[in-house]
Amino acid sequence: MPSSAPQPEPRPSAASSVPHPADRPAARKDPGPGPVLPGGREAGGEKARPGILLKHAARRRPDHKRPGSGRPGSEQPGPAHACPEQQGPEQAQPARPDRGEPDGGSGSSARTPRLAGLDGLRALAVTAVVAYHVDPGRLPGGYLGVDVFFGISGFLITHLLVAEHRTEGRIALGGFWRRRALRLLPELLLVLAACAATARLTAGRGTGIGDGLRGDTLASLAFVDNWWQIHQGADYFHHFGSPPLLQHLWSLSVEEQFYLVWPLLLAAFLRLARGRRRPVATAAAALLAAGGAAVSLGRMHTLGPGITGGSRAYFGTDSHCGALLAGCAAALVLPALARGADRLPHRGCAAVLAAFAVLAGFAVLGPGNGVMYGWGFAAVAAATAVVCAGCALGVRPRLLDTAPLRLVGRHSYGLYLWHWPVVVTANALWPETSATVRAVELLAPLPLAVAGRRLVRRPTALLRQRPDRTRPRGGVRRDGAPHGRTSLRHPALPVLAGAVALAAAAVLASPAWAPSALETQLRAGAKYEATLAGKGGDAGAGVPDGSYGTAADPAAPPAPVPAPPADAGPAPQTSAPSTPSAPSTPSEPSAQAPSEAPSLAPGSVDGGDITMIGDSITLGSAEDLHRVLPGIRLYAQVGRMMEEAPDICAQLLAQHRLRGTVVLALGTNATFGPDDVDRVRAVVGDRRLVLTTVRGPFPWQDGVNSTVRAYHARHPEVLLDDWYTTVASHLDLLWIDHVHPRGGAGTSLFASGLAATLTAGGS
Repeated sequence: MPSSAPQPEPRPSAASSVPHPADRPAARKDPGPGPVLPGGREAGGEKARPGILLKHAARRRPDHKRPGSGRPGSEQPGPAHACPEQQGPEQAQPARPDRGEPDGGSGSSARTPRLAGLDGLRALAVTAVVAYHVDPGRLPGGYLGVDVFFGISGFLITHLLVAEHRTEGRIALGGFWRRRALRLLPELLLVLAACAATARLTAGRGTGIGDGLRGDTLASLAFVDNWWQIHQGADYFHHFGSPPLLQHLWSLSVEEQFYLVWPLLLAAFLRLARGRRRPVATAAAALLAAGGAAVSLGRMHTLGPGITGGSRAYFGTDSHCGALLAGCAAALVLPALARGADRLPHRGCAAVLAAFAVLAGFAVLGPGNGVMYGWGFAAVAAATAVVCAGCALGVRPRLLDTAPLRLVGRHSYGLYLWHWPVVVTANALWPETSATVRAVELLAPLPLAVAGRRLVRRPTALLRQRPDRTRPRGGVRRDGAPHGRTSLRHPALPVLAGAVALAAAAVLASPAWAPSALETQLRAGAKYEATLAGKGGDAGAGVPDGSYGTAADPAAPPAPVPAPPADAGPAPQTSAPSTPSAPSTPSEPSAQAPSEAPSLAPGSVDGGDITMIGDSITLGSAEDLHRVLPGIRLYAQVGRMMEEAPDICAQLLAQHRLRGTVVLALGTNATFGPDDVDRVRAVVGDRRLVLTTVRGPFPWQDGVNSTVRAYHARHPEVLLDDWYTTVASHLDLLWIDHVHPRGGAGTSLFASGLAATLTAGGS
């Protein structure tokens, strides 16, 4: 499998039959895996130092002027300006004069060889992420593409920084961070502006896609979006209503926070890497990276198990930089790997193929699988590092070096930026999720990524230009400004002003608060329940993390529950506002209840002996539950899980407020097992218990439903309210999250189904 790309013919030299490396052409038509070929030799016959892939990436002109001096004839080294982005196409893309595209950022004509295969690995990773976000059921492990990005980024950045230090004797940190900004910000600003415009245009449709966008935009510009998501109580895998438009930028924030620290540490270690101390210092840096990866992955394992810690483990920089550090460690041990590769059969091709197979195997493991937080993320990080090292050594699966994958890989950064806003917007505007909508979600990001990159190419080229500080004759600058004065005619100034204006427009145009119709429905349900409990006001106020719980919690003193007559309908608007619905849109279902719904007259089942413990579905259906089951007592809160039910029941029992029938409408927010139900039954005693099934795109849906049905089969006295089956033929009555019933027909169906279950069970 090892292969080598065609190498350029050396120029004839009178001094020696073997040309000096500095005399070789700087550009190649088809760069391969780098100067190191199988066997540790370079084309041309010269013995290459093992592992130094970028040995001849930076070349100087004969005058050997100091890099970055600004004097004529000076130029930057290739590795110093060829920093790649995790999903970006240019780990070392050369200048293309015919397109006016600059090189890595300094104006140098030098070229850093591309590492063949990494573009293909990027392409597979971004395709997996997009497929997962479009339809998680098709590729449950697609979210791991982000971890593959992390591994590639850590490997390439470290590899290039080490090469820069080897050729220049130092790492120019200011230049590194400048190049990162030039690589990331132009396309990012376009996406932020597009999201702000989309949120404004759809603000009146009750989609909620712009809710909190201003804070998200500021956090993204500051590259702290991951900590902002943790602060907001966001969940990457389970969204309440419409997910944030910019939630996917958490990974960009993790990377940039990492690259504020890692280059400093690496530069400190490499300062010691002189002479005989070089192997020791490099080994120490590799051990630091490997040890840091182990600590980070251990932190994820500690925080990951348990529902409340999952988001903190996934979004946290400290707990999710393991793949980045694993890639860094692989880059640092690359010279040793190159020396040992010749002793392995086929240069270790089997190990690379095995690692690639591991990545493919994990694609079927969803986020709810306990293996992932146990050792799964660690295995993915290690496998990615092995594949990256294999690509650098010229040992790679042929699949990764095909033309279509190289094309997608070169635009993977733009694809990642654009795909999530496209998916969120399409799902919000067309909640039926047809095949056409999914095709748009899959295909639209690529042309947007290509167009965005072309749009920012010219402004980015101007930003990369340096001011001309040469002094022509006559005592004036070339631009006409006299010596001693600062010229304001630098071509980058208008571009910088435009970028600042675009960022400011994105922030100001982004809505600070644009709740969806579902959130409005839940607030109304909480207020309705609080009114019935005699407290009044918005029960959602003061509830942490945006959880709108009812004011009727177990700690509250008993209050009489008014039971409206069967024909009274909803309470008056002045005291108990009816659940508001979203503005009418073509995609909204009719307000009429479906004909297949259980036909029970309101009030035909007495709810005075029913205690119902539920989550946001119960909360949003509060008004219809009171209408269909007058006198029912609800204890509902957003995010509630079955593990909380035993304590709630015990508290109600101690206060003599637990009624004869206990309904547990839980399972939307987390899975549970039969032992959780046993603990509830141990508290409620011989009271009648009702369990409900759930429906939603979360990975534990089938597990919860299997547990509930199996428990009902073993204990027939426990009633089963099969909400999953009831709503199966009325999915248009669910909100865009495909979980919560819409106010009106949807919530009426939920309440009527429960009433029918209680009637059939002998209410």
